[in-house]
Amino acid sequence: MSLTPDQPTTPKIGSTKLLRGFRERSIARPSPTAASPPAFSLPYVGTRAPAAPALHREWAQIPSRPSNPRGFVDVDVPTEIRKIPLVFAVDISGSTRGRCLDQEKAVVNYMTKRLKPTTLVSQSHVLPWDSKSYGSISTTKFRRLEAGAGTDPSVVVENALSRCHLQRARAWFLMTDGYIEEPLVNKFANAIPNHGLHGTASVIILFGYRLRSPFECNVSVGMSVFAVAPHCVFLFHDVTTGQVYVFQAKGSFASLLSKQSRFTSFGPTTRWEDLTQITYDDLSAVKVPKPTSLGRDVVALPGGKEFDMSSIYNNTVSQEETLELLSDYAALDVILLAAKTRGKSSSIELWLETARRTQKMTEVATWEREDIDSQGKKTIVRLLQAVSGNQVSDQQPEDLWHHLATLRSQETANLPQTHDKSAHFETDTLRLKLRLHHVQNWSCFEARVNAHWELGCKLEETLAEVLSTVGFYSCQEPVTPAILTPMSSATLDSPVAREGPRQSPLGHHWPTTEGRRQYTDLLFLPGFKGQRSSKPGIQFALYDTCSICREPNSIQTLLLRASPEEAETEHLPKPGQLAGHKYPFVLGNYPETDVILPITCCDACAFLLLQAGELPNGDRVTIALPLVSLQIQENRNLWEGKLGEVYGHRFRQKIVFLVFLSTLCTTLEDLIDNVGPSDSQSLRRSLEWCCRELSQLPGISARAGLAPVGSPLAGVVNDTMPLQEAIQVAFCQSQPLVQENPLLSYPMDGFLVLVRLAGLMQGIEPRYIERFVWRRLLYHFAEQHAELQKQVGAKEAKATLDDLIHEPPAAMGAAAEAESGASPEGSRALTSRIRRHIISLSSLEGTYLIPSSSDTLEQFGRMGEHFSAIQETTNHHPALAVFLHIMATIADGSSLITDVKDFFDRIQDRIGGLARKHKDLCHAFEPTGSVDEVVAVRLIAAAYELAKDVTP
Repeated sequence: MSLTPDQPTTPKIGSTKLLRGFRERSIARPSPTAASPPAFSLPYVGTRAPAAPALHREWAQIPSRPSNPRGFVDVDVPTEIRKIPLVFAVDISGSTRGRCLDQEKAVVNYMTKRLKPTTLVSQSHVLPWDSKSYGSISTTKFRRLEAGAGTDPSVVVENALSRCHLQRARAWFLMTDGYIEEPLVNKFANAIPNHGLHGTASVIILFGYRLRSPFECNVSVGMSVFAVAPHCVFLFHDVTTGQVYVFQAKGSFASLLSKQSRFTSFGPTTRWEDLTQITYDDLSAVKVPKPTSLGRDVVALPGGKEFDMSSIYNNTVSQEETLELLSDYAALDVILLAAKTRGKSSSIELWLETARRTQKMTEVATWEREDIDSQGKKTIVRLLQAVSGNQVSDQQPEDLWHHLATLRSQETANLPQTHDKSAHFETDTLRLKLRLHHVQNWSCFEARVNAHWELGCKLEETLAEVLSTVGFYSCQEPVTPAILTPMSSATLDSPVAREGPRQSPLGHHWPTTEGRRQYTDLLFLPGFKGQRSSKPGIQFALYDTCSICREPNSIQTLLLRASPEEAETEHLPKPGQLAGHKYPFVLGNYPETDVILPITCCDACAFLLLQAGELPNGDRVTIALPLVSLQIQENRNLWEGKLGEVYGHRFRQKIVFLVFLSTLCTTLEDLIDNVGPSDSQSLRRSLEWCCRELSQLPGISARAGLAPVGSPLAGVVNDTMPLQEAIQVAFCQSQPLVQENPLLSYPMDGFLVLVRLAGLMQGIEPRYIERFVWRRLLYHFAEQHAELQKQVGAKEAKATLDDLIHEPPAAMGAAAEAESGASPEGSRALTSRIRRHIISLSSLEGTYLIPSSSDTLEQFGRMGEHFSAIQETTNHHPALAVFLHIMATIADGSSLITDVKDFFDRIQDRIGGLARKHKDLCHAFEPTGSVDEVVAVRLIAAAYELAKDVTP
């Protein structure tokens, strides 16, 4: 009857017949450690084993442990090997024939004879195996076993009887002379934990002949056991001399070694003399603990810690645990060997590559900064309280920010202080203390950063070593003793073996070969990249003296307060609405977008103000934006995100920069209008720098409403064009007015932003901006006429315009009568229609073009010098008259204006027709004053003549 793996097979006994054949080559090659040498005597074993007794049926039965066995010791106390029952898994494959098998028998005999009490001998068992298991035989009845064929150590675990003895054992021996291929290694390695044997103390003895170096021995049979057993020793037994050498020992078996030789680092030059020799008496005296119950994928690491290998197989090891493991090469020895023997080396490589990627992804710029014991925050609050308390005013107290700027202005100009000396001393002392806190906080952060840098360097070095070792052993043949401790042993490409175990770079504290990295692109504000102070030749940001702590040459930072949640402006998007807008430049003129506090400071003070909560003046800093280069994507992303946050996410993220440009320009205007004794120049420089920096960003001009679909600029402005370039195209081009319609029709609040931005840009001369403002004024008049038509009708609007551009009847003289001609009808018509060739802005005030109830002149006055030249001089009066007369010839009263842009285009077309005949008209819309009254008379007459020609 055929037997299943769980049915014991009768042992091969020499008295019945001899076993034929050696180890099949297809299963395993002859071991180099078992090569047949010349015949030697056996000094360790005096005689060959006597003939075995007859085979008894009870050998094949699974025994049950007695309820109260004699000689059993306390299982919870580590016990000497000679005081416990032993189990020997003995390799009887073909290659053991002769001395190897004889020595295996002799060792079993020697170890069992030293068991105390002697009753332990009958409780010990021998488990013979080759390519199959032969069950269990008594230690006193195995001596006539002979060599079989094949080598598969997993069969001893798969056999039910043998497995039962192994599972009951407190310590077991694996005795072999050969080596096996990787598939059998994997099979054996997986069988051991599957049946819960990997927590039992184990002794592995490799029998063979001394080769040139112990490094050349093959440990493939025993390494699966050594990989997982927490208490294990791997021995080499020289069958020629009987000498026993320790390859490696761990757990309780480390007591076999002296402190100086606790570890042997194997390399090509390792000698037998480098290994520790022991006797079996020494081995018998080792105390072993009771078996440890471990999960299938759990291995015991040095120091008693347990580790679940499935977290590596599933690539779920935490970053902290990864660093801990990589810092301990002794722990890695266990993990790497366990994974290799189980065929999981690829999982190790994936885990290590993941660790490498994770480390590289860690960005120190995003780390939270620390204010040590909150001392910096306490000091800056005390400083602001002191400044607030020292304000001197006959009326209401000055604003805190205004007072800080005033103090700075006085100090800069060496002016007398407006407060007493004691108060001045107090604020100076607090500022000095604040700067010291900045230094301490930054030093603390730098220490963390440098520790991280050193950790990163060491981790990279460690990962390179481990990956190299894993790759080497994946293809290395034969399996040398170095694989028992792959990381602790010297690298195999090194000809010299180390005296001690190799240490992980992460496990020591000496500096790396990379040295200390200097992080020069980090600020107190997490995530941003820039330099905290200015350096010669490097100017990517704006630097000045901090208005709060007085640190010179420090990067300036805008302080922002949150947008109020209560809606004050009708139709403005509500918080969280994420709304778009056709003209985003108009959105910075409302209380909800007035978020810029009127002061700048260094990044260190900004960092503390963000934590300070409500300040003495009631303000609360919610966002701080350092003036760093926005060409750096990280900075741009942070600015964009934080601006969306400060506006309460009212607007789409794509237009938030445009809204902020509007806010910046509105704040700049307020600074100019409210010039006081405070030093607002630093804030003004900061705001102007922000405008220029944002205008240089690609991708925002197409969303600014400058080039609507169908407009001439739509083919020029694209997603990659910076706003600065788009504005330059609009302001500086020499094409007809039609090119500028999209900008001229921009709502007035947004047009003010365009003018302000143009004034900050290099390459746009003031004359171009003045011309643009002048043309916007003319477009406004076209808008007003269209609006009047809606109210009173086209005919009445035409009559109203005619009244504005002609002299009233009372002003007519004899010259007017002569001009009227001889016809009575013509005389009556022309008598009431004398054309005005000079029209001033002031004369239009109170008319429908500039209603007294409107703020038209006030709005244009916000454009400063670019409009004052138009308003305060007479240079533009003739040109204004020419434009209004031409507009009158187009708005003939026969039809309503349905589209102001189209109406203005028709005016421009008429101007184009006149310009082809009258070159002077080319200058009518240039703010140069080149059109005088004489030229105006001629151009106006020509306009009316042309109107007659085009009238159907």
